[in-house]
Amino acid sequence: MDMQSTAQANNPSTRRNYGKASTYLRWIGSILIVISALSFMIQGYQDYLPNYRYWAGIGITLLLFAGGLICSRLVRENKGARVFFALATAFLSVQITQVSAMIYALIHGSNTSQPSQTWLQFNQVEPLSIGINFVASCTLWLMVSYAGFSILARKFSKTLLIASALGNLALVLPLRDPSFVALSGVTLFFILRHFELHWMQHSSMKLLEGITARLLMFLPLLILVGRSLLHPSNELLLISELAVFAFIMVIDVKKYTSSGFVLFISQTWGSMAALFIWPIFLSQLDISLHISLGIIIPLAFILLMLSTLVTTRQYAYRVIASIVALYGCFIALIEGTEYAPLVAIASGILLTVTAIHFREKVPFISGNLCVLAGLLFFVEYAIDFYTSVPWLTSIGVGLLVILLASYLEKREKQFTAKSTYLFNELKSWN
Repeated sequence: MDMQSTAQANNPSTRRNYGKASTYLRWIGSILIVISALSFMIQGYQDYLPNYRYWAGIGITLLLFAGGLICSRLVRENKGARVFFALATAFLSVQITQVSAMIYALIHGSNTSQPSQTWLQFNQVEPLSIGINFVASCTLWLMVSYAGFSILARKFSKTLLIASALGNLALVLPLRDPSFVALSGVTLFFILRHFELHWMQHSSMKLLEGITARLLMFLPLLILVGRSLLHPSNELLLISELAVFAFIMVIDVKKYTSSGFVLFISQTWGSMAALFIWPIFLSQLDISLHISLGIIIPLAFILLMLSTLVTTRQYAYRVIASIVALYGCFIALIEGTEYAPLVAIASGILLTVTAIHFREKVPFISGNLCVLAGLLFFVEYAIDFYTSVPWLTSIGVGLLVILLASYLEKREKQFTAKSTYLFNELKSWN
């Protein structure tokens, strides 16, 4: 019976089932801890003084850190230790942003911009308490982060610590000015992205432990973005957040998945974010532009640019861009907008060149129509000139017609062959 039980326990399928069960249990435990901590922060300690709220969070972090030590040192089980250390490292960024709120309230006093939620307000804290909290947070960050990154990705623990330090430094700065938040957020994103691109080349960082470490590295940036939503914003901050979102969803997403459906959804959302940037940016310029020349046509060419970056539905992007550009040019010409003919001709040339490069009919036809519409605008000047000097105009037109007839007759075969070739080429395009 004992031998049978031992054999059953050593059975690979049985061991896999136990492994799945322990994995599920770890996930359940982690989710329960996060939900309980969030519930406690929102409901449990909102009536506490700010300093007590801070130390309550420190207590949760220390409890998680102790759980990791017990798993790694006493139980000798690293999977559970990774979970505890990862959660403790994540909670530390929350503690650091609380210290930042205290310092910000101390510096700005009554002019402090506080969120409406009481559990996010950290004013009326003594300078000595803030100093102690700051030292405690820094000390605990060094201990917990080092332990967490070492057990998750020992080979890259130093660079992970540097990236985490930069992220948490951006969090602790007592500044809430939207322009500063925009600048620091974009700068931090590209610094962390530099680390991320390097780590993605290593197979160990593609395992669950490595992915967790990379997510922890980006956590301060996510908190920085979330915190910005609780304070007054401006157009620069909104533009920067939309630009980073579009960059991730259109360009960086291709590094993480090859699923056509996921790429289509993410790049569609990213493209919408990119399109929203232009009207917001234009609203900040003290320039009066017609809606066609200022918004419609530029949006069409943003779509053309996006069509070279997305991996799915590129043709649909160019078709929509062509129709939007054609519509904008015709509206501008009909309403007699200044510079409309030149914009129409330039837009038509760009669409035509794009069509030739990608061998597509809709951009080609739209581009030719834009050029033709722009040129027709100058017919008005020809009519005015003919009205002023009809005899000179008639002579000039007559000479040009005769010369053109002679030129065509001499090269009739070449023109016939070339036009047939171009027509067949156009029919073969998409």
